[in-house]
Amino acid sequence: MTHSFTKDTPYFAEKPAAGAAPAGTFKAGTKVIVLVPGAPYAKVQAMDGVTAYASIENLEPLGK
Repeated sequence: MTHSFTKDTPYFAEKPAAGAAPAGTFKAGTKVIVLVPGAPYAKVQAMDGVTAYASIENLEPLGK
């Protein structure tokens, strides 16, 4: 795992477009691997296997 979320953050199955509904929410503290860095959304994979796009706004590198 490379990063964690500092706040509850919605995630999307596909790169989100305007008005897209989230597929779920990563809870604060969820650890993920950043697969495809990007702004404002990165593709991440959580320990439970969820692979999705989430805002980088609430992502923080582990060990910071």
